[in-house]
Amino acid sequence: MAEATVLAQLCQLSHATSLQQICDLTYEIMGNPVFVSDISHTMLAYTKCVEIDDPYWKKNVVEAQLERNTISQAREVNIIHEKSAVTYMPVIVTDGQLSYPRIIKALTSGGQPVGVMVLTAYLNPLGPEDLELMELISSFTVSLLVKEHHHIITSERSVANYFIKLLDGAKDSSEHVQKRLEVLGYTCRPSTYVLSICPDEQTMQDDSEDLKLILSEFAQLPHCHVFLYNSSLVCIYGSDVDVSDWEEQAPELTALLRRWEMTAGVSRRVSGMERLKDFYVQAQETLSVGHRLKRQFRYYLYDNLSSFLLFQRLPNEELSLYCHQKIQELGEYDRAHNTELCATLQVYLEQTKSLVRTAEILYVHRNTVRYRINKCEELLGTKLEDGNEIFSYILSLRLLEYEAKFLNK
Repeated sequence: MAEATVLAQLCQLSHATSLQQICDLTYEIMGNPVFVSDISHTMLAYTKCVEIDDPYWKKNVVEAQLERNTISQAREVNIIHEKSAVTYMPVIVTDGQLSYPRIIKALTSGGQPVGVMVLTAYLNPLGPEDLELMELISSFTVSLLVKEHHHIITSERSVANYFIKLLDGAKDSSEHVQKRLEVLGYTCRPSTYVLSICPDEQTMQDDSEDLKLILSEFAQLPHCHVFLYNSSLVCIYGSDVDVSDWEEQAPELTALLRRWEMTAGVSRRVSGMERLKDFYVQAQETLSVGHRLKRQFRYYLYDNLSSFLLFQRLPNEELSLYCHQKIQELGEYDRAHNTELCATLQVYLEQTKSLVRTAEILYVHRNTVRYRINKCEELLGTKLEDGNEIFSYILSLRLLEYEAKFLNK
């Protein structure tokens, strides 16, 4: 390959924004496939743009079924891997158990191992310049690895790396996911949830001391794995029982959220870790809806706010077709008389007709709530005792709230 071309590709490497991009460019530069894994051999990225006809590559790289000691199965490989970590230089491995020579480069940051980069000579023989190129490329890899993954040298981080892989859409079977988590030392609790947690933007800066402190505090919570993903905090929370009241049943987590003034969107109970991405989307969408609604809750639950997600999937011009006529008229009365009957009635019905809870949520006296509800019953011509009617009213009131806060109507 022409020297000018290599220099241009190395320049691209310096601006790479993902480990996958580094693997793709490394293949173009060196002519052989490469993969990057963390110290527990969770696959982070590998060359995907070429078909490798080799059982080891397909099983242990493409299918990402690396066990903790796969690379170190042979004594010679283990010694050379350690040599790379000590000398900070890439090392060529030619073990009898390997079909092709490899270059192994231990990735270190601040003298600590953070991962490994391995190039295998499947397609082209190794040349004299390959060790030098591997050393140069690995420096870009380490920089991006440390930037993307906080506390990557810990076993806790290795579990998080695998969760990130699932969130990125990895298609693994239930059996494979369970086996992989067992290898990493993670035990799934009977009831597991995904939480999307939102600190303020300043806290979320990579070099923020508050962010580092928050992550360290989360690490102390039992059955709670928290990591950065797509510029937000994701929490995989495990419990021995279903969580229905997060404030009461997760007091340590609640105290941490309250101290840092954070809110969380909560998914349904995870029915299979291989579907982790689906439940993450639930948590993320619920958190977004909760913020738009400006409800004063620490936790936004998917099942409680799923009707608003349904409204988002309907054409805006058709929403009024599904709103109960009496609730539409009540909304018109509010606008004409500058009252808050709809909002009061909605909270009242959602709180199972509790005057006390409604007054607490709306920050008004219970007598005010009583007066407003009596007015609602008068205008609606009902005593709010029919279950079907109440269901229809709640759905319609939420629809009006959606139009007001999402569509500015």
